[in-house]
Amino acid sequence: QARLDAIEAAAEARKKPCDDVNVVMWTLSLATSFQKATDRQLLRGVPVTEAARALYETQDFVLLSHSLTTPDEDLPPEGPVFNYGNELGQELFQYSWDELMTTSSSKTVKADNDEAMEARKELMQRMESEDYAEFDGVRVDKEGNEFLIEHGILWNVRAPPKASDNDDEPMEGKRKEAPKGQLIGQAAVFWKWTPQPDGEVVEKAGLPPLQPDE
Repeated sequence: QARLDAIEAAAEARKKPCDDVNVVMWTLSLATSFQKATDRQLLRGVPVTEAARALYETQDFVLLSHSLTTPDEDLPPEGPVFNYGNELGQELFQYSWDELMTTSSSKTVKADNDEAMEARKELMQRMESEDYAEFDGVRVDKEGNEFLIEHGILWNVRAPPKASDNDDEPMEGKRKEAPKGQLIGQAAVFWKWTPQPDGEVVEKAGLPPLQPDE
């Protein structure tokens, strides 16, 4: 029994946020919405059963998202709160997963950087009429260090089809599903940034290359 307990403890220790069923479902919605909005893929050649972990562990790009309020939830005064950030995103912004899950996405812009704040506001307004937008912008990590993002992509995350039209009650451990197509969040991906004011450019591999039929 002791050996079995040790094996189970080791398995539990290896678990990551991307192994949680809600995070898996969110990640699939995020990736599907990206492909529908942009006709591009976040991943290629990865089985759907491995997609959540692949996106979480990739070092090719930063991937972040926040959820949007629903009719029975109040939006925090500071705005939407992060509900996802892959490992590279956590490293860049210097937040742990748990810290990120309680942080408003607006906190990634310095409050006294009027130009950056206005640019982010305009970007958010664009997303009210567009399903995706490319952007450049200055963001800040938890310690107050700013960096310039280039060629980022922001898109709306929409609810996927429900498993069953009659499935009104969520499975244990799962959130109730939103109606198909409902706007449930927004996500951003980027792979090029420059620490400000005079740091060296960091450029990761980025998205999979476009295929001839894309």
